Amino acid sequence: DDDGGGGDGGGGDDDGAPAVKKARASSVAAVVQPSPAPKQHQSTLTSLQIFSRPLLRTTLVMWFLWFICTLLYYGIVLLAPKLREVAREKEARLRTRAQAYASAGAAVPSSLLMFLDDAGGATPSS
Repeated sequence: DDDGGGGDGGGGDDDGAPAVKKARASSVAAVVQPSPAPKQHQSTLTSLQIFSRPLLRTTLVMWFLWFICTLLYYGIVLLAPKLREVAREKEARLRTRAQAYASAGAAVPSSLLMFLDDAGGATPSS
């Protein structure tokens, strides 16, 4: 009776426990044991196989993408100084506009105050 059943009255628990232990033991053994080494191919691979019928389309697509990426990188590197110059010019124009808007914004309230002062406060003296 010391088989770990606990006296639940069900014989199914006692029958299932060894099966679970066996399954756990086999899964642990499968994890611990190294997998067999893959079989070595005896054929020699050559660089000309990329031109074989199954790989030809992939080879051409990869060459095209490599060419495009190379041209894009080259163009960006050559244009970087020009792009920096254009960015500085835009920044200078924006700074000039901001200064113009700020000075115009300051001129409006002062003009409004001068108009109100002339309209209401000036009385002719005789």
